[in-house]
Amino acid sequence: MEPLPYVDDQDRVIHAPPEQVWPALLATVRPNGTSPPGPIARVMRPFPAAYGGGWSLPEAGDSVPGFQVTAVEPLRRVELRGGHWVIVGRMLRDVERRVAA
Repeated sequence: MEPLPYVDDQDRVIHAPPEQVWPALLATVRPNGTSPPGPIARVMRPFPAAYGGGWSLPEAGDSVPGFQVTAVEPLRRVELRGGHWVIVGRMLRDVERRVAA
């Protein structure tokens, strides 16, 4: 597979240890239910198209409409890939411990 082009990069500094940040980060990608995608999502034809996996601890193969988990390093990184009829993309969520200067 060819590398994806660089599109966007955003950073947020959160003054908390990874053990506190990780659950909040996962909440941004974890399914908030198991109902089928709404009408807008169906029109966009996301792939993957449905929720999949257990998501108690995300692992490769878990999915939400439009993204599938491709790699996980607990307390450090979750990588998702997917898209819809207009785009294909990759989303990384990283937790990085920084020491104050």
